[in-house]
Amino acid sequence: MTYRLAIATSCLMSALVPLVLLAIGKELGFERNWKTVAAAFIVAVMPAYLYQNALAWPETSFRLFFLVSIYLFARAWRTARMLDWIAFVASIGWLYALHPRATGIVAVTAFMLYIAWSRKKITSTHAALMLAAALVGAVMLVSAIDTQMQVLTFGSGRSDAQAFGQLLAAVLSPEGLRRSLAVGLGQAWTQVAVSFGLHLIGLISCWGLIKERPGVTGTLLFAFLSCVAVFAASVAQMVEFSRIDHVIYGRYNDSVSTFFVWLGLCAAIGGFSHRNARVIVGAAVLALAVGTYLLSLGYETPAVMRVNIPGSAVLWGELTLVRVLLLLSLVALAVSGILYQAGPRVAVATVLGASAVIGFAEKRDAWAHHSARLAAIENSRSLFSKVSGNIYWDIAAGTYANTLFDNFVLHERMPPFIDLSRQDVDNGDAVIATRDATKPGYGCVGLLNGGARLLVRGAADACD
Repeated sequence: MTYRLAIATSCLMSALVPLVLLAIGKELGFERNWKTVAAAFIVAVMPAYLYQNALAWPETSFRLFFLVSIYLFARAWRTARMLDWIAFVASIGWLYALHPRATGIVAVTAFMLYIAWSRKKITSTHAALMLAAALVGAVMLVSAIDTQMQVLTFGSGRSDAQAFGQLLAAVLSPEGLRRSLAVGLGQAWTQVAVSFGLHLIGLISCWGLIKERPGVTGTLLFAFLSCVAVFAASVAQMVEFSRIDHVIYGRYNDSVSTFFVWLGLCAAIGGFSHRNARVIVGAAVLALAVGTYLLSLGYETPAVMRVNIPGSAVLWGELTLVRVLLLLSLVALAVSGILYQAGPRVAVATVLGASAVIGFAEKRDAWAHHSARLAAIENSRSLFSKVSGNIYWDIAAGTYANTLFDNFVLHERMPPFIDLSRQDVDNGDAVIATRDATKPGYGCVGLLNGGARLLVRGAADACD
């Protein structure tokens, strides 16, 4: 039930994305016509966001509430009312609670509050200090109740400081710098390729918006710096990549890219005036793809997970990094080649057609993944029902993430850790242990998803 509810919530939050985009557009002075409305609905279901439209991912809520934060900032910047600034700061506190990727956005918010004060958008120094104190207080409150918030948001703790420290340590060595550049270029390539170049066009179109409407500068600056902060956090996390999709990771960056992709699609539908748009997109896709591949040579990275590149395994077999880069680059170049030379209706049809084809493959894969997950959860439920006491987690079994997820959705809590090699649980209690774990006095009642064993003290062994 919990898993199904999470999926329904993801679908609902994706459905709300167009409404928030149109609200942002109204604050920025955009005319609400068929082009901006169509762009808002198309962006919500584009391939860049397939992860977030039908599966229980935390990025779904992160994407929606990041857009809400942009809207609240734009409103506060326009009205300069204290109540609007309070609502904006509260939204950042909630965003930080939803996902640790918002840690950098908190710093960006503090900077933008200073800019707003200096531009007289915040009426007094006292008000600015009060807002800063509220921001710090919200972060401290969320950190204090972080364990409880993990249950609500499927999070895994605030580790950005550790990740940035890891990145800093990495770039101090030539090999670490190479890894950092590979991941940075790879994630930048992902943003351009999966959005058919619209993310890049959206960023470029911001210059025209600033010249045409200087009042939107603050909102665009907040959105851009927030995207940069999340991008840096994502690179920091993936610099020690262990598989291809860590080199070309997109999920967290996708969550904050929607606004600029929407701007790009509005520009494309409206007849983007830059005569070299196709050349810019094509050059960016190819340059980033080549740079990522060259910097990644010599690393052994297992094939990308099937769900990340929907349907491609049928055509390409086991995916290598060069195949992933080539496949998506060709798709991006083909779609963008039509998109930036066509009229508005052809542009809409092109993006919708490409999204439908890729979306169909993704939904087919997602349904298979969903069915397998439900079967695994049912297996876990059956095994957990055999335990009369508490369930613990052996520290040696910490890599069984799928089992952890199943246990989480069934019990709505993290099981406490023990060291089974040195500790014992009470009679009737269970321990989630490694696939080969045994101990006198403990019986295995079954295998969990991923191969972990559920050992119950005092039970007969049923796994032999």
